[in-house]
Amino acid sequence: MGHTHTSKYNIKNIVVLLLMLFFTNFMSLKIYVVPPRFIILVLCFVLFYFLFSNSSYLNGKLFSKPLKLTLLSFFLSCIPSIVIFGQSLYAAIAGLTMYIFPVLFYFLLCKWNVDEDVIFKYLIYFTMVFAIVEIGQQFTYPQYWFGGRSESEYTGLLEQRMGYWRFYLFGISYCLLAMMLCFEKLKNKERPFAKNLFFILVCAIAVYFFLSRKDIYAAVICIFAGVIFSHNRKGFFVKLLFLTLLVFAYFFLSNSMAELNQQTSMETGENREDFIRFIAADYFINDMSDSPLYYIFGSGIPGGENNLNKLIYELSEYSKIYQDDCGFVGYFSKFGLFGLFVQVLIFFKIIVNRKYVGTGLLLFALLELIICFFDFWGNNARNLAAWSIFLYLTDKSIYKNKLNNERRIAK
Repeated sequence: MGHTHTSKYNIKNIVVLLLMLFFTNFMSLKIYVVPPRFIILVLCFVLFYFLFSNSSYLNGKLFSKPLKLTLLSFFLSCIPSIVIFGQSLYAAIAGLTMYIFPVLFYFLLCKWNVDEDVIFKYLIYFTMVFAIVEIGQQFTYPQYWFGGRSESEYTGLLEQRMGYWRFYLFGISYCLLAMMLCFEKLKNKERPFAKNLFFILVCAIAVYFFLSRKDIYAAVICIFAGVIFSHNRKGFFVKLLFLTLLVFAYFFLSNSMAELNQQTSMETGENREDFIRFIAADYFINDMSDSPLYYIFGSGIPGGENNLNKLIYELSEYSKIYQDDCGFVGYFSKFGLFGLFVQVLIFFKIIVNRKYVGTGLLLFALLELIICFFDFWGNNARNLAAWSIFLYLTDKSIYKNKLNNERRIAK
């Protein structure tokens, strides 16, 4: 009986790992073929029945209602998608599948009550492979197997930054979450200390070789904030160690980051990469549609060959305007002010319960806030999956810390 129970948990854990990989297109594996929308749509409806036919498991789950509202905001975006942009009902819903599915991932984690240590282990495994692939492909290029960007049509090569090829692997949010969780373990001096120190160095390597300024800056800011504002008075050694590492990282990165900033400006025009985000944001706020329905519920997501799909394609292909590149403004363009309001509500809940939330989780929330104009957590499946994991772990953290606090008071 015990063996059967353990086997069920092992199968569930394997499914969780496969879903984590699925949401990143298996770390942007080049030979991976995205399943047809119809299959994902059917799977989503099956999951809806499985997860919500009996939702007693959600009692006490802080983020279940806001995430239900998130799902509602997705479906409400079908209204302007149909009325303004001419999509059919099926196309409007089909376009939402890879937004609905990763949000349902949160409810699946809750339903199966997946252990936090298992999730942490998977995040670390993912980050290790991420780092190995990023570094390994530097030596094998132009032969490579994982990549989220195409070669330049002019040079036939991938983009180079700081002298390294940028493969843009999917799943950096997993690495950043793993990094903040490792920091918390080190801050709390959890054993084995050396192993946790090794893990955070692996996370740092993965983030560095992703070659994204915003992610590197945000990670350093959050770790620095975690060190400075730590309430652990006994953790002087840990603080000293982290400050030493940060000083070392500063001198190591300063020249590379200066080169990265200069190179980005030279290759794209004077800060054109950042400037285009403001152009895109202005377009989605002022020019995409003047209908109140658009401002309230967004445009929805293209689910086939239609006017909305044509508009999004032409914006990206000819004007280089991408919804995902302007962060929360891009999210607004998809799901409107109502969708944004729900995300603000989630952050409000985190802030209200902050004293019960683990340091690593708080730092990840801060990191997402820092980069939200450039890379919003709700704009694609891989980021939404990481966000669902984060909210699940935060729910667990709040519940455990509140319970421990009540026990201390009772004594």
